[in-house]
Amino acid sequence: MPLTWDVSKIENYKKNFPSVTRVDEPFPVHDKDGNVVEYLGERKEYEAWNPITNVLVMTNMLLGMPKLTADNVDEMYRRLCMYEQASGGAVLMSKGEPRSITYDELLGHVGLSVNVSPKTNRQFDKDIARILREEAGRQLLKAQSKEDS
Repeated sequence: MPLTWDVSKIENYKKNFPSVTRVDEPFPVHDKDGNVVEYLGERKEYEAWNPITNVLVMTNMLLGMPKLTADNVDEMYRRLCMYEQASGGAVLMSKGEPRSITYDELLGHVGLSVNVSPKTNRQFDKDIARILREEAGRQLLKAQSKEDS
């Protein structure tokens, strides 16, 4: 099932979360001496949806909250915070730096709907526990490899 979303019920969406212009530049190909010998692709400018909306739609596959409402905005914020803490980083990049979505930005997206399967708190907590366990396993392997060195 393809991922779909709807922003039409978000109040003042286009004004508050305008789309952005993205630019894809041609990719340089270097010879063995490091000199650019050609460029692959073409320069393309295109309109992309707002990065905050993008992150909310994509992370919602894990969050499991098909509709963001005034009644559940606190729970979505809580789940975003839990996910960031479990995964070890912020979900959004801004000017090359990771940052979290603010509560006000989330409030501004009330009305967003995404065709994801809903998750109970228990189901979500189980997913977070799995992420924590996997991250702890990575840290364990890293610690073990340092001792072997």
